[in-house]
Amino acid sequence: MLQGGEADSRLRNPAIVEVFDKLGGYIEKIGSGVRRMIDAMIDHNLEPPQFKLDGDILKVTLWGPGERFMELVQKDIPEEWLKELSERQIKAIHYLQGKGKITNREYRDLCEIGPDTAHRDLSDLVQKGILKREGRGSATYYRMVIG
Repeated sequence: MLQGGEADSRLRNPAIVEVFDKLGGYIEKIGSGVRRMIDAMIDHNLEPPQFKLDGDILKVTLWGPGERFMELVQKDIPEEWLKELSERQIKAIHYLQGKGKITNREYRDLCEIGPDTAHRDLSDLVQKGILKREGRGSATYYRMVIG
């Protein structure tokens, strides 16, 4: 089992690697993804991933922040918003900070809720002046007004 800062990377199928390399843009550097994954986990003060090879199957265990989740989500959100928003809405704002926009479907999937709850939550964020609704019908999406 590999863990911590270890990154043992080797080609398991050189023919596939060669095809993707020739197509261009699909391979940055052989083995760099594992190193970047380990570094990202450590940079976010999370346990490094564990790698276990079980026959031909590679099992990767990624450890999340656990009880620190809301603390991490809330760190970049203005204090005045936190008092008025639900955890779901804060999760949407965090998502928007990374993605730029969110649809009703994405919000439902993100928060594992139904369409009525999603509509109420997103409408509330629009009413509060945090989000702006754009598009029409199934092409509707939401963007941050500020931040």
